[in-house]
Amino acid sequence: IKLISSVPDLATMTSGALNHLGKNAKGLFLMVEGGATDWAAHANQTGQLIEESSDFDRAVAAVQAWVAKNSNWDETLLIITTDHGNAMPLSVNSDTKAFEQVKNNGAGALPGVRYWSTNHSNEVVRLWAKGRGSDKLSALVKGKDATFAKIVGHNTDGSYIDNTDVFKAMKGNLVK
Repeated sequence: IKLISSVPDLATMTSGALNHLGKNAKGLFLMVEGGATDWAAHANQTGQLIEESSDFDRAVAAVQAWVAKNSNWDETLLIITTDHGNAMPLSVNSDTKAFEQVKNNGAGALPGVRYWSTNHSNEVVRLWAKGRGSDKLSALVKGKDATFAKIVGHNTDGSYIDNTDVFKAMKGNLVK
């Protein structure tokens, strides 16, 4: 999808927000959402989903660069997750071969994908955390999905937390 030159990308907006909010001596809270990823998944638009994911990756890199220059991981918590699964894109043959990897069709070609929904889906979503208080997330584990861990390789035992508990980790980092 053609970019609109007058609209800054997510990394630029993230950096601008951090530079402005970072002036507060009491600290800051910033939530960044790559919302167009949701729209692309609902519409089953593989190309835009990849573009939006790459844009979000650049925003995360902007956060890491800002922390390296203006803060440190002893005082900063970075959490990356999603509020829900969406469209459940799997391999082209996922209707007959469960958990087959999405096919990489090479540079310049879209991967082979089969979408199972145009709506929100109920799969376990990933969560990454770095910095102050990230170790406290393990105390919030609600269960384990060993199959998820084996197939996706996200963590060793498939531990997961309820996304509504993420707030507890964030609240524990607030300085009064």
